[in-house]
Order: sequence, then structure tokens, then C-alpha cells
Amino acid sequence: MSSARLRPDRSNDASVGNNSHFSKDTATGTDTLSVTEERWRNIRPFLHLHQLELRDRYKPDWTPSWKTTGQNPRDCDDGPPRSALCAQMDARLFPGDHLVNVKYIASYFHPDEVGVMQYLNSPELRSYPDNACVPLVRGPLRDPANSDISYVVTPLLRDFDDPRFDTKGEALGCLMQVFKGLAFMHRQNVAYRCPTMEFMVDPSPLYPDMFHPNVPSRSRNLQHRAERTTRTRQPPRYYFTDFAYAAKYEQGAPRQATPVPISTYSERDREMIPPEFRGYRPGDSMPLRDPFPADVFCLGMMVRTKFVEAYSGLEFLRRLADDMTVLDPSQRPTMDFAVQRLEDICSTLSRSAQRSRLVHKSGPRGFTRSVAHALRTLRYKISRLDPIPLPPYAVPTNMMPPAPVPRHP
Repeated sequence: MSSARLRPDRSNDASVGNNSHFSKDTATGTDTLSVTEERWRNIRPFLHLHQLELRDRYKPDWTPSWKTTGQNPRDCDDGPPRSALCAQMDARLFPGDHLVNVKYIASYFHPDEVGVMQYLNSPELRSYPDNACVPLVRGPLRDPANSDISYVVTPLLRDFDDPRFDTKGEALGCLMQVFKGLAFMHRQNVAYRCPTMEFMVDPSPLYPDMFHPNVPSRSRNLQHRAERTTRTRQPPRYYFTDFAYAAKYEQGAPRQATPVPISTYSERDREMIPPEFRGYRPGDSMPLRDPFPADVFCLGMMVRTKFVEAYSGLEFLRRLADDMTVLDPSQRPTMDFAVQRLEDICSTLSRSAQRSRLVHKSGPRGFTRSVAHALRTLRYKISRLDPIPLPPYAVPTNMMPPAPVPRHP
């Protein structure tokens, strides 16, 4: 969707879906729940025991509010979700009013996902500033009726580029966190193994009053547009979110993995899969490959497609992206070296270049917007704000501190 999309989730090998449209089951504002929504309604009492409150839509005695108000269901707090495949669900953490995301994980599909998240959220690793694993607010919570099902609770996030970057420095600030975050994972012997590099932004610095989780362009009460500030004024943190295929290796052990199942990705996303992992279908004999250079390839592809080719003015990142995506895995840089390369690139740009306006190739380019950007830039200079905004390490403000969790063996 145009704001705060939930990324595709493969926790049950079914995507949450690209939320740019309403699903067939919910497009007309039907007053019945989809099959996957019924799962959330059924688990609601269990989540409530853990201080998690779902929206009224999932109460047993729910009656659609639009039947009495006459409003468009999409504009209602209890309106239909943007996808009928609800592997994730927004919730309110009480006491208080913290918005969180609850994710359903089936261990028989992804046996290592919870363990890797617990490991990266262990007390000794959570304190590292470069740790970009999404923080655990609660969980894992075991389903009382099925021990193979877990629910992990994390902050409510938005797409990394929503809202879009205003300046080159804001884009570089994002990439710096992501590069360092993946390098940190690699130093812990964790391979991310997600071809689409699923990372998102903590919106709480950008949206002081947050937004409605089901209509993220609107305020919490749906009465007006969600108010926000810029990344330069309030630098946010970025987090990796989908650990469905992540793998942790013991120190000194062989670092090898089979290809990620290609059937879980769209045709467009399959080009993100490293060449050494392509060409294998279910039933094929799948050779083992080192997943760490594959991570470098995937991040390089993301830099190319989501930054260099999506925005005007980031061509200076192309050579780094090209080096990260060479066909021979042994010729790709390590993530630590890629971080150094990115830091070198940032140091060669003048501060005025870092503050220059960044325009999405599909976005507006009007004179009025350029004037507004010039005025903002002047205020940034007067306030001496860093042109590459990087936040001080802190627990996101829209969540409670994560409870200590046991380290994954």
C-alpha cells in the first residue's frame, strides 16, 4: 500500500501479500472474516492474557460499525484488512497504548526463525548499536492448542522508504544502518538468506502520534492525515524483519546452505536470488552453497533496484552495487568491506550534496517542492543537523523494552 505496507511474510509459506489493494475476500467491505482472520479471532483470548488487544473486528460478538454509521468500511477502525492472508496482525499492548505487530510462525515450515530472532535479541547482543534485528517486545508465545505455532511480538513498522527519502543523506543514513546491520549478523555467524532483504523503519520518531495500523496514511483516530516529520529532524532506526530462512552457524563449522525455495517468491523477486542458488526446483538435488556471499549479492541487488534505479541522483552507488552482485561469489566483498566502501562514498560527498533533494523517478518534481526543500535545508543548516541522519542507539519509543530471552544454543 502507499504507506506502512506489511512486507510479504513466509511464516506459513503463504504471503501476507502486497497490500496495495484489498483482497478479494474483503474488497467489498464484507462483514464476515476470512478463514485466516478467524484464526486471530480464536486466539484473541490467549493474546489478551499477554496484554495484547486486537481491534474490535476480532471480538466474538463483533458487529461492523459501518452498518450503523454508514461509513466506508475502509475508513473504519474495524474495517477489513488489506490482505486476507493475515500471517501478521496489528495489536495494542496494554497498559498504555503501544502499537505492535504480532506474527504467526509455524515451526514445521521454518524451524529456525524463532531461534535466530531469540539469539539476536539476547541481552548480550541486543545492546550493540549495529544490531538491526527487529526487537522482540513479547514472545515467542506458544499457541496453547498447537506447540508448533508461535507468536512473536515486535514494534509496528513501516516500509523502509515510506515516507520517501527527502535527501541523499537520508537514503545514505538508511543504507549505512542496513549495511552495518547485515555485517553485524555475519559477525555472529548468522546468514540472513532472504533474497528480497526485508527491512523496515521504526516510524515512532517520524510519526510522534503514530498512525492507524490499517489505514496508515491516517491518524490513529482516522480523523485526519497522519502528521509526520523528516528523517533529518528525527533520525529513525531500520530493522530486518523476516528471518524465515535465516541460519545460525557454530563458530568454525562449515557455512553451507541449500537454496531458498523459489516458489515462495514472485517472478519479479526471483531475479534477486543469487546466481549460485538459481535453477533449482522442488525435487531437484540441491547443492550446498555458502550463504554469506549470497547475502552480499541480495543486498547489492536491493541497492541497485530500490535506490540507484528508483531515485534520480544516486548513481554514485552503482559501482558498489555492481561489485556486490558479481556472478562469482568469491569475488564479492565481505559485508565488513562493503560497510567500509559505503563509508568512503559518504566521505567523498560534500555536505551540500548530502543535503540535496532526492527525487523518486515516479514522484513529482515541481518547482514548489524544490522551493520547500530549499527552505527546509536552510533550517537544517541553521539547526546544524547532520546531513546523514543516524540515530543514537535507543529502544524504539513505540514499544516496551524487550524481556530477556534465553540465548539460542
